[in-house]
Amino acid sequence: MVYKIALGEKFIPKSMDNEKNDKPITFNLKFLSVADRAELGTFYVPVKATKANVQIRLDMREAFIRCVKSIDNLTVEDDGKEREIVTGADFVDLPGFDEMYLEVCIRIKESSMAEKKS
Repeated sequence: MVYKIALGEKFIPKSMDNEKNDKPITFNLKFLSVADRAELGTFYVPVKATKANVQIRLDMREAFIRCVKSIDNLTVEDDGKEREIVTGADFVDLPGFDEMYLEVCIRIKESSMAEKKS
């Protein structure tokens, strides 16, 4: 069996009307590997578990920092000084970007999948 995988993607969030900008904020993502998920996650196995109800609860802040390789087109002004935000670590320290953070976290959690090649 052959599976098609991708190591990452460019993701443009829709929150804050970002996709309507001429130069939208773009997240260059690395997909989580099995090793990443094991290191960042906690397995929740309920009593009488089946494969369908086992869950992995990820430390999403760490997953965000690890998976955001770079950020394009995000500059903030702080105390009259402009600075570029280019890493996930820089982004998680920003106030006011909660909705975009959550959107990227959902993308990270859901997008690290392999597809069966036809």
